[in-house]
Amino acid sequence: MIDLKFNYPSVPAEMDLIKQYFTKDFVHEKKDFLLFPPFHGDKNTIDLGAEWLGLSSELFPDVVDIVMCNSGNQALLCLLQACRKQYDSIITEPFTYVSFKSIALENNYQLIPCEVDNEGITIEGLDAIVKNTGSKLLYIQPTIQNPTCVVMPIERKRQIAEYAKEHNLLIIEDDAYRFMCVNPPLRFLDLLPEQTIHIYSLSKPFNPLIKTAFVALPKYLKTNVADYIRMSSSGNSSLLSGLTSYLLQTNALQTIIEQKQALAERLQNMVTPLLEGLTYRTNPTCSHIWITLPDAINSTRLVNDMASKQIIITSGNEFAIDDSINGEKYIRIALGGEKNTERLTNAVRVLVETIKELEIN
Repeated sequence: MIDLKFNYPSVPAEMDLIKQYFTKDFVHEKKDFLLFPPFHGDKNTIDLGAEWLGLSSELFPDVVDIVMCNSGNQALLCLLQACRKQYDSIITEPFTYVSFKSIALENNYQLIPCEVDNEGITIEGLDAIVKNTGSKLLYIQPTIQNPTCVVMPIERKRQIAEYAKEHNLLIIEDDAYRFMCVNPPLRFLDLLPEQTIHIYSLSKPFNPLIKTAFVALPKYLKTNVADYIRMSSSGNSSLLSGLTSYLLQTNALQTIIEQKQALAERLQNMVTPLLEGLTYRTNPTCSHIWITLPDAINSTRLVNDMASKQIIITSGNEFAIDDSINGEKYIRIALGGEKNTERLTNAVRVLVETIKELEIN
């Protein structure tokens, strides 16, 4: 199978760094891994995470604090469980991260789609939902949104931050792909730190092996969220926390991120010319592409046809938050799963040929 669904871009430097750590540096620190860390995470690693996230001494830890989770998905699970006593609905983009959707629905949240344009959710749409439903919790992927690739500009972010402050909205900012943006706009964490929960997982910037996620959150939420971390995992892995500290103490992570941006740009330059004639959205250093299908084609049929050709793609239905959102009009293809560029480009050629054949028939 050729996988155009899996989306963890990888570069050789990841394995080089892992080997270096476990063969040279790990032997000097291994005694520390035998100690049981606090449920919310090791203090030294958290301090390094705060520095990496650019939290100033004025914010951290008096206004914004950090907890560590074993993955971005665990962070979402613990956050939504912790927020369930106060909130019963979540405002979000019409198409959103599949695991967030599953976790939210499993915890009995109502998901409310917000109106969007080419810059992300609109103030008018957000205002209408707040006035009509009273919902006060917003989940958003503002920079290289998954799956639509939208990068929300700073002007829109400022508008939303001001609105959230005025109407007491809590923002969950999942910036899974922000690291792929060469010059990303400011985060909601920067604009409204006292009302923003910011999730930063290392699975994509570094490697799925590590999974460690930092969650920067308003200080009043820390104890409650840490309780759910304790119940779900007994805290972050000491072994991976040590590797995380090693990454953040060196310039290695920034180097790897820059290599991944360059890799994505190369793959984009190889793949997007093959999509000529199709309507799609992406970003120059993005590792996925959101394709709008011709009217005569639905994504369910296309996904099945491609699977019969040993190529996996993702239907827009998987990202749609409810049946009112027409996911049949879209597919997402990822460039971060197939490591062989010849196989990748051949798969995209087959995809385009299949779309054209279905459109004719």
